[in-house]
Amino acid sequence: MNFRALVLSALLGMSAPMVVGELLTPTPVSAQSPMTGDYMNDDWVVNLWQAEGTLHYQAMSRRNGGEMYLSGATQSGTQDRQIYTWRNGGHQYQVTWRPSDPDYIRLQVIDPNGREILNNLLSRIPFSP
Repeated sequence: MNFRALVLSALLGMSAPMVVGELLTPTPVSAQSPMTGDYMNDDWVVNLWQAEGTLHYQAMSRRNGGEMYLSGATQSGTQDRQIYTWRNGGHQYQVTWRPSDPDYIRLQVIDPNGREILNNLLSRIPFSP
């Protein structure tokens, strides 16, 4: 296991099972985003959904079962490379999505000192009724 994943797992393990992070005045994501859905890789499962104009994020570690829930993302980037950012305890949780490659997201976590402690590519989990 790499050091960054170990640090993030420790942070998740020390936090309550569900941590709610809200920005003081979030800029809501106005339209339903086609990037919403479930994504995963060997280490993480991330669910993104929108309710009442607010984008929500839930991540679960596949290594230790730790979970985190955040809501109220701000949006930046361009039409071709959309970046959604949630903040919690000085950390930034960023999801980058490209409409040209809709089945993948990049999950990045940046610590309060501006260091990137996680950078993972996740693929969409196919929907099966």
